[in-house]
Amino acid sequence: MFAQNVDLIFWEEGKKLTWQDFTEGTPTREAVAQAALSIHYTVCKRSIWNGKVALRVDCIFQKSYTLVSSSGMRPLVLRHEQPHFDIAEVFARKLRKAFFDSKLHVGNVDEEAKGLLDKVMLEYTNHQQMFDTKIWYGAEEETQLKWERRIAEELKLPENYKDNNC
Repeated sequence: MFAQNVDLIFWEEGKKLTWQDFTEGTPTREAVAQAALSIHYTVCKRSIWNGKVALRVDCIFQKSYTLVSSSGMRPLVLRHEQPHFDIAEVFARKLRKAFFDSKLHVGNVDEEAKGLLDKVMLEYTNHQQMFDTKIWYGAEEETQLKWERRIAEELKLPENYKDNNC
């Protein structure tokens, strides 16, 4: 669905954001940079014969809505934005796990998947806000480093769910 859109970056292990991934502009909140991230799911297979479904979950960075002010193009700011993308991937994996663990089938997939997404997204939003609050938007390098380590560990926990099943 999104495969050919050059405006979108799908999270990849080892791939780091660069300033070329951002659009120069004024972020809408009190920050020098603002990443536009989403966790998106698609029902990619539905079997009318056995009722089974398969869902694809993607962690997406949208370049055209990701803003950085000219004064914000500093290494520490870019280093602050990468963990936001990584946190989104942690929660994309949590959503994949929730889908895997649930009893989704053709008859309930639309309602149940939306409910699972809402639950994961609430936790995701709180985690992103805590990240920004704890390190004051990238201003404290030592705390930033602690969070980078924490997020690296969080990425290991749901490692079984890093791949899509579609």
